[in-house]
Amino acid sequence: MKKWLDKQKDQEKHMLEAVNIQVREVVEDLIPQIRLSALENEMMSDVRLNIHFEFNEENTEIWSEGQVYFPPKQSVSTAFQIGYGAEKEKQDS
Repeated sequence: MKKWLDKQKDQEKHMLEAVNIQVREVVEDLIPQIRLSALENEMMSDVRLNIHFEFNEENTEIWSEGQVYFPPKQSVSTAFQIGYGAEKEKQDS
């Protein structure tokens, strides 16, 4: 377990960069709906974001989704796959 946690610690920067890109992508797609929602809801709008992480032995997959509830619209980001260094070194050999 410690080995796995150490691998994850090395990937934190890459994970944060992927999430940053995804959230921007989702919100950019939802901006027109966010404005419509504000017009319908006393000039306020809420967006719910879900960020999904799937960990396995070779990589981490991350994808995000966002929703505006009224009027409803959903957007899903591009999925990212972040590989771990040890596996990359093996592939280069």
